[in-house]
Amino acid sequence: KVSINASEKKVILIPIDAVYDIYTSPYVILKNGTKQMITIGKTHFNGVEVIAGLQEGDIILKSTK
Repeated sequence: KVSINASEKKVILIPIDAVYDIYTSPYVILKNGTKQMITIGKTHFNGVEVIAGLQEGDIILKSTK
């Protein structure tokens, strides 16, 4: 028996170049300069799903590398 859950899940999607140390201890820098640890989910071409660590409305700084 196969069951498929087709409901959409709400996730926060951020640019991949806003995430530092993505492979070991991912974090972002918030607008106020705070380092915020995050838990990431799926990685897309230019974005990363954030499962935990950010709230909707948080402002993050993007790297200028």
